[in-house]
Amino acid sequence: MKTRGKAFAVFACVVLMSAVAWGQLVVENFSYTVSEDLANNGWTVLGTNNATNCNVSSSGLSYSGYAGSGIGNGATIVAASSADEVGLGFTSQTSGIVFYSLLVNLSSAPSTASYITGFAPSLAASFPVRLHCQNVSSNLRFGVSKGTSTTAMGTTDFSFSTTYLLVLKYTFNGSTGDDQVDLFVFTDPSLPGSEPGTPEATTTTGTDASAIAAIFLRQDANSGAGTIDGIRVATSWSDAPLPVQFVNFSVMTSRLGAELQWSTSSEINNYGFDIERRTVGSRGWSKIAFVAGAGTSTSPRDYSYVDVNLSPGRYAYRIKQIDNDGTFQYYGNAEVEIGLAAKEFRLESNYPNPFNPSTTIAFTLAEDGKATLKVFNMLGQEVATLFNSEAQAGRLQQVKFDASQLPSGLYFAKLEAGKQQMMRKMVLLR
Repeated sequence: MKTRGKAFAVFACVVLMSAVAWGQLVVENFSYTVSEDLANNGWTVLGTNNATNCNVSSSGLSYSGYAGSGIGNGATIVAASSADEVGLGFTSQTSGIVFYSLLVNLSSAPSTASYITGFAPSLAASFPVRLHCQNVSSNLRFGVSKGTSTTAMGTTDFSFSTTYLLVLKYTFNGSTGDDQVDLFVFTDPSLPGSEPGTPEATTTTGTDASAIAAIFLRQDANSGAGTIDGIRVATSWSDAPLPVQFVNFSVMTSRLGAELQWSTSSEINNYGFDIERRTVGSRGWSKIAFVAGAGTSTSPRDYSYVDVNLSPGRYAYRIKQIDNDGTFQYYGNAEVEIGLAAKEFRLESNYPNPFNPSTTIAFTLAEDGKATLKVFNMLGQEVATLFNSEAQAGRLQQVKFDASQLPSGLYFAKLEAGKQQMMRKMVLLR
């Protein structure tokens, strides 16, 4: 897979990339020398006005979980005195859907909508699909158009000097109707696993594109100014903004354990998953395991992990999905109760038994109340008090008996609560 540059519509830089598997057409993270022209790094100058071609910025943009976040540098667009445009091409698309996702952080925008990037049918100064920005009462707004037709602007007020994830979608409708252009705008850390139902802006007005075969970047005297980064062009939602697409995440519990299950419908460069857990009421998450990912896969994948030997309590779980380049995204955060049991007076057999030098004893109560759990030797002498407190009914209580200072032999665990009592034999075998 090649990594290329970006295209601007008044200063248009177009990047050419070969088609790759999984429907991914372009990945551009601007890993070039700072201040160099994009035209020197694989982008093509479009048109005749190119006095100040788009340059590589000193730093890239970050967006939680996005595959193009925090890699390389970025591309700078400015309000140039002349119209400058660069472009990057890829395998021509004439049917289906094409997605163009990118990170945008603008410091300014004109009072009249002006386009800064979009789709082109070739590496030439013709831009049938345009993404616009506008300053409306000191707020930033985004919109789309097909060529020079009326611009469909969104109504959401965004902030300047803030990084957003934008996804431009072009749908070829063929003989069934006019092609459609949709624009989605997301605020960090929102990273949806599936395409949202309502776009920020949409239009079918204007001339349809003969093909989609390039992206472009543009700057001119009336253009917006800022940084563009993390470009991904693909033929599916999961390959553009979200390379690993989760289908579900669930946690099932047993008396002293939890089983996590999750699935993906597709994966790209998926290194794997960190399993993280915390006790509800505490702040810190702890990594408890790692499960390797499938790398790249276009078919559904199922995963699971079993967390065992837990103390009774309430726990939260989440999955940290990690790409090969180190970018990551969190999923889940499900809370479960461990240690639930039937409301009955019961003393479990200790485990292990025989034991050396320690063993675990568990019990449950039929009603809330005070309970005691003591250990006696064969002479009836008390050698340890393991529990002497209030306990909840239907909640498994676990205690550890450490017999490291006692001789080998037969011992008895005795549970008492109210008028009820129960005993179990235990063997300390050294």
